[in-house]
Amino acid sequence: MTKLPPIEQLLPHDKPMILVDRAMDIQQDTIHCQVDIAEHNPFFDSASQTVPAYVGIEFMAQSVAAWSGYHALMKEQAPPIGFLLGSRRYTSECDA
Repeated sequence: MTKLPPIEQLLPHDKPMILVDRAMDIQQDTIHCQVDIAEHNPFFDSASQTVPAYVGIEFMAQSVAAWSGYHALMKEQAPPIGFLLGSRRYTSECDA
């Protein structure tokens, strides 16, 4: 597998709002990203050692942005700004 650029080069975000930690694999139509649930995440709750379930939507949005940023980078362009307009269905399971 080709070494991928750091996530900071793929996203039009600045820390601390970069929530996706790394892109693991990028193809023409897909991306596989990884998120570390840890203290560096601004939504991390140290008492429960978790992030709220709704942050998963932002993880997905940033993954799509990283995919777009990678393909822009391959064309020597800056990562474009995008907007998540909606989701047909988002479910999450959390401990109560």
